[in-house]
Amino acid sequence: MTRSAPCYFPPRGRDAWETIRPADVGWDGDLIEAAVNFAGDRNSTAFIMLHRGRILAERYWRTGAIDVPADIASAQKSVTSVLIGIARHERLLDLGAPSAAFLGEGWSQTSRQHEDRILLTHHLTMTTGLAEDLTMGAEPGTTWAYNNRTYHILKEGLERITCRPLDEWSREVLWEPLGMKHTSWVARQPPPGVPRNVFAFGPEHAPFTGLVTTLRDMARFGLLMANLGRWDGAPVVADEGYLRSSIASSQPLNPAYGYLWWLNTQGSFVLPIRQPMADGPFNSAAPADLFCALGAGDQKIYVCPSLDLVVARQGTAAAEPGAARSSFDRDLWAMLMAAAPARSPGAH
Repeated sequence: MTRSAPCYFPPRGRDAWETIRPADVGWDGDLIEAAVNFAGDRNSTAFIMLHRGRILAERYWRTGAIDVPADIASAQKSVTSVLIGIARHERLLDLGAPSAAFLGEGWSQTSRQHEDRILLTHHLTMTTGLAEDLTMGAEPGTTWAYNNRTYHILKEGLERITCRPLDEWSREVLWEPLGMKHTSWVARQPPPGVPRNVFAFGPEHAPFTGLVTTLRDMARFGLLMANLGRWDGAPVVADEGYLRSSIASSQPLNPAYGYLWWLNTQGSFVLPIRQPMADGPFNSAAPADLFCALGAGDQKIYVCPSLDLVVARQGTAAAEPGAARSSFDRDLWAMLMAAAPARSPGAH
């Protein structure tokens, strides 16, 4: 096997998946093993690395297993971004239209006039200007603030425009084409002592939904994104332009954010918990083209096109509690870069 081997796509109907020896594609096997052990020592239950689709490393600890799904927290946002792209290609929505056209009138706690100034793209870029209770905080597009409510309501919108339960439609357009047979949307229950209307959205307090999936299904999704929406030559997400936009800086308020994706921008970034913009890359140890689906408890899907690499991780918090990232991201990628094939100066 050589580094130029074509991308491999695992079969849809079973868990069979080709593997590859690190040395065959220029990676240092001992250093990869050290990175895998590091992940295991940091509360991971499951960890996988793909090189051009083939498994470079895979390990499970404690409660993790190939067929055991888990809620991947806010890493689900990037999956919803792709579903929005599919709906856009089907002409079910317009990113530049007022989001009331997608969500229905009266979805927020603001005036009709203010609501009409909030576009669907503001939801994807976390720039609605709304507070968590959907009241007015600022004009749309003037501030970046990580808002779970303005995100979760997008899934209500998808059900509204497709006239289908979200899991049913997602299964048809994404889970089945990729062979993600252990993935589903599941209603979350509020933690003890938390009122239902705090853990829900919409006038009828429909519960937030979690995306429950396995490590290998996460890797399948990452592999789709590494191939810009194509799976084994066929377009699963036909709108490649949308996907490219989704993993590019979407606005200057937080250059490290695309359409519900985190980006390793080399300029500056803003973290979710009301922090000021920080200078430098989002992950100083990783290549500039890295983009990520990130969730609480360090649920991770990393895609790095320059290394032909997809990495996914499940578990509980690997390091200090953090919003979107922790020191685990930087430390893991420092180890992965040490194991990676040498690249000539200026290579991308």
